[in-house]
Amino acid sequence: QAGGYKVNYSQLSRYSAIISWIKQNKIKIIHLVRLNLLKRLVSHKIANALNLLHSTQAVELIKIRIDPTILISDFRRRQPRFDKYKKRFIEDFKVPFLEVAYESLVAYFDKEIEKILKFLEIDKIGPLTSDFVKVNPDSLEDIIENYAEVKQVLTNTEFENFLM
Repeated sequence: QAGGYKVNYSQLSRYSAIISWIKQNKIKIIHLVRLNLLKRLVSHKIANALNLLHSTQAVELIKIRIDPTILISDFRRRQPRFDKYKKRFIEDFKVPFLEVAYESLVAYFDKEIEKILKFLEIDKIGPLTSDFVKVNPDSLEDIIENYAEVKQVLTNTEFENFLM
């Protein structure tokens, strides 16, 4: 039997009792990360605009505008933050830890689920499915209103691959 809950980085900072509880109960941590920080930003903006994180029904496509002047500094600030928390999970919490990339989970669902179940020491009982549907299309050009500006800023930087 397994249970779980979602904790945001900011909650770990604000509520130190969470960390103690995790350590005392030898909780296993699955750290779901989004490697493409541009898609993470787009998803966040759309979720806020629609007031919707997940859906079991198709959602009307909306376009969002991104301030291209903040992208590089935002990405450079976020990556070390993710690395910092990963290090804390492993070194400070000293509990079993598994990092799963959202992109891998979507692309290789069965393989990633198998890895997660093994980590949680749960026998696979049959095919696992979900009623959730994708809220955002894969093409950033279809979502970002000022895609040309964003592309211009990210081209020839270490973040250019986020445009894919």
